[in-house]
Amino acid sequence: MNHMNRLALIAAAVVLMGAGCISMPPSSSEVDSITDFDSCAAAGNPIMESYPRQCAAGGKTYVEQL
Repeated sequence: MNHMNRLALIAAAVVLMGAGCISMPPSSSEVDSITDFDSCAAAGNPIMESYPRQCAAGGKTYVEQL
């Protein structure tokens, strides 16, 4: 693999890894409809790998009820 191909491969990997980190903030109406862990998760917000799991939306954290 020559130097240019290696640089192109590294650049593509960086772009693909970064694409998963970019998200749009939820609209205020989306945040208003979130009242618990289930509605937070259903809205596609990030789920924290904790026990119990937690979901963050609009500056609030919702804990899964077990």
